[in-house]
Amino acid sequence: MKIRRIQYNIYYTHILTFKEDYKKLASPFFAYDNVQYAIENAGTLNEGIRLIFNDFFSLIQFRKDGISIVCEGDFAQLSGNGEGIIHEFFSLYEHTSKLECFGKTIKHELIVRSVDIKEVIDISKYLPINPVKEPLIDFACVYHFNYKDYETYVTTGNFVQTDITRYELSLFNTERNKDLKDAENGKMIEVKISSSETSPDISKFNLLAGSAEHWLKNF
Repeated sequence: MKIRRIQYNIYYTHILTFKEDYKKLASPFFAYDNVQYAIENAGTLNEGIRLIFNDFFSLIQFRKDGISIVCEGDFAQLSGNGEGIIHEFFSLYEHTSKLECFGKTIKHELIVRSVDIKEVIDISKYLPINPVKEPLIDFACVYHFNYKDYETYVTTGNFVQTDITRYELSLFNTERNKDLKDAENGKMIEVKISSSETSPDISKFNLLAGSAEHWLKNF
């Protein structure tokens, strides 16, 4: 399965002074080339920032209750052999955790979406009991289980064109996902893994990544 999109979230208790603190923490990122940004919920208690890194096909969303990174690509692109944007993401998280009003980290979560347009789904293998007599336009099966202390959801089904926008598979219109625009069918898998981890770091992120890759191969 070809990974199309990766999202990694770290959630923490609300930082009451976030509105006053986040700009200073985010400012070093403006030294990057081709960086764009958007202030979200400006002027409210939920004010935050979205940093868009066009050269990395990635974005970071920085909020009072968490920090997220989204990448249109695979894990190799995200890590960049030790120089990828994921390392800057963890640097931002580390500085955030040192704020005076920072409480505690609640959990971290990884969501991986993949699509194989060469594989045509046989719905009858997934739904041997199907009361719908008309041809199905779309369907999905959800597997929810615990594995190695990770709460895991694996959702698998057929790929349709509306999935591109529904699951934000082509945020940066990269060559990697260009083939999706003309695909008429295929197989799609989403793996979502979360853990009540209070001190996430790059090594623990890599453990989640390894688990996600394991389930992509097994489904």
